[in-house]
Amino acid sequence: MHIECTEAEKDEDIMKTRRKEILGDILRRERVIRRISQETLGNVVGLGKTAISAYELGKASPDIEKLDMMCAYMGIDYLELLKEAQQTYKAEMEVKQ
Repeated sequence: MHIECTEAEKDEDIMKTRRKEILGDILRRERVIRRISQETLGNVVGLGKTAISAYELGKASPDIEKLDMMCAYMGIDYLELLKEAQQTYKAEMEVKQ
């Protein structure tokens, strides 16, 4: 059975995907700045490097506990990281309008 999505649903999916990509970009940037491997970061939170890669590519999002653990290990405030991600997303949306 094939179910058609409305334009609003497609737009919502695109927005969710973009938010995950932005969060992943920031996580990757912070990890690379600190010269931490995906494997090391994954070990810290009990995940494999493929999970960290999926987060950084925007294919998955960490739950808040994992995000907090990753940020703590990297010495950054997860609320500040989320704030930056939200501000980046808002700025992109303003440019598109």
